[in-house]
Amino acid sequence: MKLVALQCPVCNHSLPAGNDDLVVACTNCRNAILLDEQGLRPLPVTFAQPRPGSTPTAWVPVWLFQGQVTLHRRETQGGNAEKEARSFWSQPRYFYIPAWDITLQSLQQISLPMLRAQPQFSPLPAGAIPSTPFQPVTVSAEDAQKLTEFLVLELEVDRQDWLKSISFDISLGQPVLWILPQSQGNLAVDETG
Repeated sequence: MKLVALQCPVCNHSLPAGNDDLVVACTNCRNAILLDEQGLRPLPVTFAQPRPGSTPTAWVPVWLFQGQVTLHRRETQGGNAEKEARSFWSQPRYFYIPAWDITLQSLQQISLPMLRAQPQFSPLPAGAIPSTPFQPVTVSAEDAQKLTEFLVLELEVDRQDWLKSISFDISLGQPVLWILPQSQGNLAVDETG
């Protein structure tokens, strides 16, 4: 076991980290700081531009993966949405996974619409990082990667053809951590996609 002082490696300010926090925002220099077995180090993140006219009340972390789903087999009890499914998965897709503790139902409510719509976020200009710290990251990139399989299954179950069984593979790129604005409990992102 190794004890590490919870001080920002960039500015030496104390960090407000909880027991389950993996990435926190330094309240002084506003850098994202990764806490892991190797110690503390800055982690590159991208802040998304808020929707015009919205006033963010919070900032939340989301893991973004670009991935390719390959359907091997899709068996149904009635109806046939296989052509629709193959068409949907024929091109790379972005997966948006909240990086804070949420229920599977909340994951569905947040991530499935984004998986279907494929929004593209506009980054905040350099130097425009908000003064409000973002919510700490408590879901690792590895755990977020596992949740992409759940989203594929949920999306396929939602199709109108009584899915019986499915076999697929997902190939994912490197995760990128985005910090999204939230206003009145809802994401308030300027989406260009």
